[in-house]
Amino acid sequence: MINIKLFTSFEEVEECYGKENLVPITNLQQIIFYITAFSLQPKWVDESERNKGHIVCYYLKNESNIAYRKWRENKPIK
Repeated sequence: MINIKLFTSFEEVEECYGKENLVPITNLQQIIFYITAFSLQPKWVDESERNKGHIVCYYLKNESNIAYRKWRENKPIK
């Protein structure tokens, strides 16, 4: 069974998952790594409030723990 939740605002996402459980990620390389290496999809995608013209993806902390550890171990060096 596929579990798809349709949200119309970030407030609905926060209400569903809890603000403390959401992790914002703006690094495009990290987002692509999460998607390709772990098939980990964000719960919400929006324009970053801090960096206009950039995206921010919100992931659940408990779902992204392993992906974050692997990202830190393998992230590209600038």
